[in-house]
Amino acid sequence: MAKRNQTPSLPTWYPLSTYERELTDGEWASAILGRFGFQAVFHNIVEDRLKDMTLRDLASRFESYLTNVRKSMDDLPPQEPSAVFPVANMNRFEVAYLAQLAAQHSTADERSWAERLAAEPKKWLAEFYERRSELMAHGEEYSIFTDENVVDSADVLGFRLPLLVNVNLDDETLKACFSIWLAGIRASLYPAPRAFEDRDLKNWKKFGLLPAFDLQLWNLLTEAGYTDAFIAQAIWPDSSLIEEKYVDRSERYRKVTKPLVASVFSSMQVSRFATQFELHRSMLEAAKEHKSGMKKKKSLSGT
Repeated sequence: MAKRNQTPSLPTWYPLSTYERELTDGEWASAILGRFGFQAVFHNIVEDRLKDMTLRDLASRFESYLTNVRKSMDDLPPQEPSAVFPVANMNRFEVAYLAQLAAQHSTADERSWAERLAAEPKKWLAEFYERRSELMAHGEEYSIFTDENVVDSADVLGFRLPLLVNVNLDDETLKACFSIWLAGIRASLYPAPRAFEDRDLKNWKKFGLLPAFDLQLWNLLTEAGYTDAFIAQAIWPDSSLIEEKYVDRSERYRKVTKPLVASVFSSMQVSRFATQFELHRSMLEAAKEHKSGMKKKKSLSGT
């Protein structure tokens, strides 16, 4: 902890070798996910949701995390495509969770009909069709697609939304209708994000994303007294790195790096980056297996 009027000093572990070299996609994924986990624990301690850990404890663990050699996600087996594929059938738990979420906003009559139809559909279908329009009209008063509902369910379901699709229609009609539905969702809830690209990773390195995050969190954990100017000086000790459009290192840090850290280490961005990485890796692995299977099939058939 820095004392008042005492010049702050950099931690003994700073700088890390990973700050200077080019990281693979897997190393970036490991770095982002690992650091995001420490950030989440920090917030839990500060908000008094974690009783058995102090900031000093977390600082010690964070230092150990930074200084010990860790596996890259490149070294881990890829997940099954079904685990990260953005379009998938719901499992039983997800259906039950959504039912409970919707039940909070449904009437006793609606819940009663849902239970009867689920238990004995043939017995109640005729009577249900007589009241179908009335029940469906009431159902339109509640939608899972609201800011509050989506935020509440994101921790459980991720950023996935339930949708009913009439597969009795042709594919072209379904694709057109899905485009209209998606446009509505993008306009009301989720503006369409841009996929992460190599240029993003280059900018993260160029503007010191990892050292900035590490020093910011270390400052919070240890009350080291770091100012923006101090962190900027630590990231770019060589003044020749400063671009002409910035007055100095501090301006570069305030205007670019600090907002970049806040953006990249938000839950939505971390989730999207990790999912995109795993999906790309899983799809490549699935393509390799398919290609290998086709070669084996040709070999067995003698063609």
